[in-house]
Amino acid sequence: MDVQLPGMDGVQALGRLRADPVVGDVPIVVLTSKDMTPAEHERLSGQISYLAQKGMVPSTELVELVGRVAGAHAGVGEEAG
Repeated sequence: MDVQLPGMDGVQALGRLRADPVVGDVPIVVLTSKDMTPAEHERLSGQISYLAQKGMVPSTELVELVGRVAGAHAGVGEEAG
């Protein structure tokens, strides 16, 4: 998700997602070119799985990150064994 979206900022969209019981626990990786202010970082705190600046994380690392986050989420609630 990017925090710069047309018609609604990403933080507002994130709030709506988190309030929805169907998708509220889905991990969210934020990838943005925006220089985030301390206040914006605070608004995202505890709401996202990862925040990255576009161009600062190699695409191979981003793919691995998304795989790890998705894999960890898929294991939530599964019983061992």
